[in-house]
Amino acid sequence: MQYLNEINAFGDAMEERPLPPDAQLLWYRLMHRANRNFWRFPLRLTNQEAMELIGVASRNTFVAVRRELEAAGLLKVKQGVKGKPSEYTLIPPSSVWGKDAAKGGVPPDLPDGVPYYMADGVDDLTRYFGWNEDVARELKQITKELLGAYWPDHKPDKRDEQRVFELICEREGEGRDVTIVFPERRKELLAYAFEQASKAGAMNWNYIFGTMRTLAARGITTLQQAWEYDEERSRKNGW
Repeated sequence: MQYLNEINAFGDAMEERPLPPDAQLLWYRLMHRANRNFWRFPLRLTNQEAMELIGVASRNTFVAVRRELEAAGLLKVKQGVKGKPSEYTLIPPSSVWGKDAAKGGVPPDLPDGVPYYMADGVDDLTRYFGWNEDVARELKQITKELLGAYWPDHKPDKRDEQRVFELICEREGEGRDVTIVFPERRKELLAYAFEQASKAGAMNWNYIFGTMRTLAARGITTLQQAWEYDEERSRKNGW
């Protein structure tokens, strides 16, 4: 899913044919969760976890909200059974409302495991809610420092900045009130992924994204946890 394009497509569509506010909030919350999960679908959420995303206490109210997204073709849900969470799969707004809803489209023949938003066409980050000159300067500096330390023969460009952005940014707020932040813990994990690529002699974005997806799959969210996992793996393998 080409993240920024789809958010813009959704926002544009909501101005023309808005869904109820709670349904819009649920979509944004699920997109945020999907981004943090590195676009591995389905997302697995218990009813209580899903209800807490939008702050509703009634299961019937939540199900009605969820059905709004299902009816709009933006969400597929496989209802969980007792003791098992439900499975949520987001459908890109651009595929629901036509290719003109978001620029570009699904890039053909991406290598296995490469996220949709890593297409060669660079998203216009300046269109994203919360973007400002301070964010642009910070992103450029982070990208320059990472590539300078681990990939010195590669000159940073806009695609590199976009990829760094997608891997470390978090959003606070919703809709047009979003604030973009780059948490230190995510910057440290990305530096760890760069270091692993360097050690493996595989300094490329596929390897870096693969490392970040692996960390997410193992529930690793801090650099300390990554080190502890490496130490435990070394101990078990007798390295």
